[in-house]
Amino acid sequence: MVKKSLSGRQSQPWLVVLGCLGLALGLRLYQFGAIPHGLNRDEAAIGYTAQLLAMTGREEHGRRWPLKFESFGDWKQPLYIYLTIPWILIFGLTPAAVRSVSLISGLAMMMAALLTTNQLWGAKTKWGWPGWVAFVLLAVNPWHFHFSRLALEAMLAASLFSLGGLSLIKRRLWLGVGILILSMGTYHGALIVIPLWFLGFLFSQRPLRKNRALIIAALGLYLATLVMGYQTWFSGERAKVTGTVIFNLSPAEQWQQIYQYRTNQLGSKLKYNQYVYYGQVLVKNYLRTWTPEFLLVKGGNHPHYNVPYFGNFLGVEITLAIFGIFWIIKQKNRNGWLVLWALILGPLPAALTLPGIHSTRSVLMLPWVQVIGALGAGYLVSRVKSRGKMVLIAGLGLLLGLQAFAFFNYYYGPYRTESDWRFDGYMKEVAEYLKDNRGKYQKIYVTFPFESPYIFYAFYNRLQPQEFLNSVDYYQADTLGFRHVKSLLNMEYVSKFDQTKLDQKVTRVLVVSRIEEAPGVKPLTTFTNLDGKVEMVAYEPDDL
Repeated sequence: MVKKSLSGRQSQPWLVVLGCLGLALGLRLYQFGAIPHGLNRDEAAIGYTAQLLAMTGREEHGRRWPLKFESFGDWKQPLYIYLTIPWILIFGLTPAAVRSVSLISGLAMMMAALLTTNQLWGAKTKWGWPGWVAFVLLAVNPWHFHFSRLALEAMLAASLFSLGGLSLIKRRLWLGVGILILSMGTYHGALIVIPLWFLGFLFSQRPLRKNRALIIAALGLYLATLVMGYQTWFSGERAKVTGTVIFNLSPAEQWQQIYQYRTNQLGSKLKYNQYVYYGQVLVKNYLRTWTPEFLLVKGGNHPHYNVPYFGNFLGVEITLAIFGIFWIIKQKNRNGWLVLWALILGPLPAALTLPGIHSTRSVLMLPWVQVIGALGAGYLVSRVKSRGKMVLIAGLGLLLGLQAFAFFNYYYGPYRTESDWRFDGYMKEVAEYLKDNRGKYQKIYVTFPFESPYIFYAFYNRLQPQEFLNSVDYYQADTLGFRHVKSLLNMEYVSKFDQTKLDQKVTRVLVVSRIEEAPGVKPLTTFTNLDGKVEMVAYEPDDL
C-alpha cells in the first residue's frame, strides 16, 4: 500500500487520484451540452463552419480551408474550428460536439496547473499533493467550470498558454515556444499577453547572449507576433479590433472627453491630451478586474460568460492565493515570479477593450490563481504543527466544499432556466418550425437580422452545405465590419417587415418576429423560453 505524505515526496494513493479525476470529469460531463441551454451565435457559427469544412472543405463564404474565418464579420481564429471537425464527425452537429474542444482544453489546463504547481513547490514526484490542490481548485472554480462548457476560442488559448508556460518552466524550450505561438493564433488577447510574458521569461534567463537556442526561439516567437499582428491590422479583422478597443473615439467624443478643458498653457496641454486620457482609462479598466465585484460577486457584464449571483472565484481560492503570493515573494522563486507575471498580465486584453471588464478577455488569468493558491495551501500547511495539519486541511476543504456546493446547486438547478434566454435556447424551436413550414409559404420574413438568426436555422436543421452555399446572400458590411445575411433559401432577413413593399405575386407570407416587434398580431404560434415568457411569434400578415 502506498503511503500518503503531505510533503509530496511519495506518490499519492490511487484513491485520491481517482477521486480528483472523478470530481473533475463528473462535474463537467453531467448534463454537458444541455446546460447552458442553447447556443449563442458564435458557438452555432463554429459548429456549422466545422460541418461545412468537413463536408466540402469550404467555409460559409466559399473559401477553401482558410486561416481566418470571416463568419458574420467577427473573423474567428482557425484552431478551435479545425479541432471541432473530428467531434462533429463523431457525434454530429450538436451543442455537446461543438463544446467538446473547450471541455478537453479545460482538462488539459488542470493537468498543466497540477504539474506547474509541483514544479514550483519542488515536490519529489510530479504527482505531489500541492498539485492536486491546484487541480481541485480548478475543478470547482466557477469561471473555469462554466467556460469548459462553452465553445470558446479564449478557453483553448488559455489552456495552450498554461501548457506552453509549463514547458518553458521545465526548460523544454522549443515545445514551449511552439505551444505559445499556437495560443497566439487561437485568440486575439493572447497576442497581447504572451509576448509580454515571454519578455519576463527572457529576463529570468540571463545572461541571454550565452544561449543561442533561446535567442533563436525568441526571434521566432516575436516574428510570429509581428506576422499575426500585421494580418489582424491589415485585413477585415481591423474593423472588429478598432471597434472594440478603448482608443476608438470619434472627433466629437475626443473633444468631449479630452480637449474641452484644454488651454494653451503648458500644464493644461500636459494634463489634457490623448495619451493621459487613454492611460487613465487603461489603468481604471485594469484595476476593475481586481475588485471584489469581478473576483467574487458577479464577474463581468456579459450575460453569456458569467453565472448570475456568482463571481469568477470562490472565496477560499482568493484567500489561498494571497498566501501563495507571500510564499513566492519569500522564496524568491524565479519560476514563481513567472507565474505571478502571467497573472498580472492576464487582465490586459480586457483593459484595452470596451467595456473594460470582461470574463472572456481576462481568461488568461487562469489557471495561475489556482497555482498560486495551491502554493499558498502548501505554505499554510507547512507552518502548522503536525497535530494541526489535518484540522487546517479539513477546515479549508469544508469551506471550499460549501462554497462550491452553493455554486453547483444553482448551476444545475435554476441556471438551466436562466440560461435559456441568455443563450437563445428557444431558437432551436424557431429553427425547426421554420423548416417544417418553409414549403407552405412563398416568402418568410425574419425581422431580427442583426442577431444572426440564419446560423441557428443552419445549425439546428443541419442544413446541407450546397443548399446553404447556393442560396445565401449577404448585406454589405457595416461600419464595424459585420456582414449579416440578407436571405437564405426563401427566407428574407429584414430589420422591419413592411407589407406595402411585398410583390403582388406573393400570396403566402409568414413573418417571425420578436414579440415586442409585433404588437396586436394574431399569432399562428408563439415561442417561449423555459421560464414561460413569450420570446417570439410567427404570424401571417393580414390583407395580402
